[in-house]
Amino acid sequence: TSSLTVTGGTYLATITGNVGIGTTVPTDNLEIQKAGASTMTGLRINNYSVNAGYTNALHFYKSNSNTAGTLAATTDNTYLGELDFRGVDSGSTSFRQAATIDVMQDGASGATWVPSKMLFTVTRASDGTVLTPLMIRNDGNVGIGTTSPWRTLSVAGTVGFNSSLGTGVGGNYLCIDTT
Repeated sequence: TSSLTVTGGTYLATITGNVGIGTTVPTDNLEIQKAGASTMTGLRINNYSVNAGYTNALHFYKSNSNTAGTLAATTDNTYLGELDFRGVDSGSTSFRQAATIDVMQDGASGATWVPSKMLFTVTRASDGTVLTPLMIRNDGNVGIGTTSPWRTLSVAGTVGFNSSLGTGVGGNYLCIDTT
């Protein structure tokens, strides 16, 4: 194996194919570390363009092949990408999952499309249970408290309002359209 180390204001090391910025022992393909009381670690993508169609992007690509560069159709319930948020447990022993935003395939692939659903998970404070309080399905249905939304907005559980509901002018309203 070979490594490259740059010292000075920036620290970079490559070891066994992994790249580290601020670390000599990166544990993933790219690991960025920074320490200090007044420190924020970030990834910044700048775009300077007068063309509104060109924007910053972070792309996640998934193929059901074990060979790099080989395309194989993804299938229902395949994870296509995840943003994973972690904090350190009370024993200071490990980073633990706090929340995720996941995109999964939601049905069979078509010739020119892949249907998807988006799940938002959180970890309950009282017992560490991972919950999926919000899901958006490929048909546009949104579920709150359910992973199987059956209408445009499906809520499983108690719904609360911060004021009384009424009819007429000048109040907060709940509109139920049966058409």
